[in-house]
Amino acid sequence: MYILGISTINRQGSVALVSQEGTLIAEAEIQDTSSLSRTLVPEVSRMLSAQNVGWDAVRLLAFTWGPGSFTSLRIGLAAVKGLVFGRDIPVVGVSSLESLAAGLNISDGIAVPLLDARKGEVYCGIYSIQDGETKSLLKDFAEKPEVVVELVKKECPDAFLFGDGLDKYSDIFTEFQEAPHKSETAAYQTALLGMKKGKSDQRISLRYCRSSEAEVHKGISIKIK
Repeated sequence: MYILGISTINRQGSVALVSQEGTLIAEAEIQDTSSLSRTLVPEVSRMLSAQNVGWDAVRLLAFTWGPGSFTSLRIGLAAVKGLVFGRDIPVVGVSSLESLAAGLNISDGIAVPLLDARKGEVYCGIYSIQDGETKSLLKDFAEKPEVVVELVKKECPDAFLFGDGLDKYSDIFTEFQEAPHKSETAAYQTALLGMKKGKSDQRISLRYCRSSEAEVHKGISIKIK
């Protein structure tokens, strides 16, 4: 039996096939952001076919439900809905920030993943990593980089900061260390986290950490049943 991981965090995507023992079987990245909506589902089908794995052998699908790019998250959710339609496959949502934290190449420490949230803000998570296991210390949030700097300096000054939010605001995050990443994709970490979570989410909503403009103005809520 296998776990399928799908990550669509910030424009780029990745998919991974993992055994129930946690062994990575196959993975692929989709670098062309303009074609993510067209290639994500076919890439999943290609991967399963290449490994001679049928859908009846997939016991769980884990995907990143946010925060991240509104467009990319919606593409990921649409792909998940299409893939499980008519199939009895449990679905588990995983924090994008936790999947990134789990991908750090450190065994112990505090990880602070930062994603560009636009509008002068970053999406931020604060995770403890002990013996390779991640644990959320604070609910994921969106805030101005200057506020994040003060929070981290006060609460966890030795934390490892990383992500495209750090890259964009490198002139602000000047006092912190950056940790190296593992070689696997975010989809692989997503699959592992989904496997640990185990229980299927009956109603899965995207987790933006703040409302999208569409939701603010039209009250749109995106869910998968």
